[in-house]
Amino acid sequence: MERSAAEHRQDSPTRAKDATHLDGSMANEDREDSGICSLQDSVDQDEQSVRALRLEVQQLQQYHQQQYHQQQQQQKAHSTDNLLRMEDENGDTLLHLAIIHEKPALAHQIVSSTSNTSLLEKQNLLQQTPLHLAAAVGDVALVRALAEAGVPLDVPDLRGDTPLHVACRCSRRAGDVLRALALPTRPQQFQRALGTLNYRGLTCLHLSVLLAKRDVMDCVLELGADINAQELSSGRSALHLAVEAGDAMMAAALLRRGADPNARTRADCTPLHVAAGRGDARLAAVLVRHGADVEQENWEHETPAELALNWSEMKSVLCFDRR
Repeated sequence: MERSAAEHRQDSPTRAKDATHLDGSMANEDREDSGICSLQDSVDQDEQSVRALRLEVQQLQQYHQQQYHQQQQQQKAHSTDNLLRMEDENGDTLLHLAIIHEKPALAHQIVSSTSNTSLLEKQNLLQQTPLHLAAAVGDVALVRALAEAGVPLDVPDLRGDTPLHVACRCSRRAGDVLRALALPTRPQQFQRALGTLNYRGLTCLHLSVLLAKRDVMDCVLELGADINAQELSSGRSALHLAVEAGDAMMAAALLRRGADPNARTRADCTPLHVAAGRGDARLAAVLVRHGADVEQENWEHETPAELALNWSEMKSVLCFDRR
């Protein structure tokens, strides 16, 4: 028993030492594990930082690429604008010339290449915009493209003609051109242009009657022209002009569409006064059938019948009785 106790006492320091050694080993292992974890955390953080840095670099590259492309587009637009501003000795721009020389593909390319409306509405020495020329040659698609781009419809040229006047005067496709100009997005501007007087004091309706273009007359009336609008020089209506021209078919068409048979000029002359003064019994009969007043006096107190005293045929039409 004593030996066992002694042995036990001798073994105790050894076991204590072993325990201490074991505890130390475990502590070292814990420290090693902790160090590995810390190292792993550091590696993870570094990877996150690298990914974030790469993302920033990519974003920066994309930004610079966008800036570069924008600069290129601006430079291209600037170059295009400069090209479109160039004029020849007649004041014609590249767009004017493309239309004049009937190069529709080039003209459309020019219109689509710029958003600067001021470049599309430049006037040459005859004060014609590209829209005037497109209307004159009857290029309906180009007329529509220019109108949709915002080119004004009521700009006058050297004769005071708007693009609408030009279409009525020149174009073989006047009706189609006028309808292309009648954009639903710009009704007020179109109606204003339709009623604009040129420097001869004529609207599109007056012009169509003077040129005996029945189809154009029908078109402008369908599009809202004032059928009784007065021209500037003496206040004649379209019906007066048709009667002066001796155009019975045009006069009848205007009357069927609601033209006032008793419209007065500034001298108070009605279309019937004009017909009587010309001795045109056929036109006088048309006017009377549509309600023209045979007793209406002009500013000199003359009735149509009194103006027709020298023509027995006119007296018959007007049912004049001197009693």
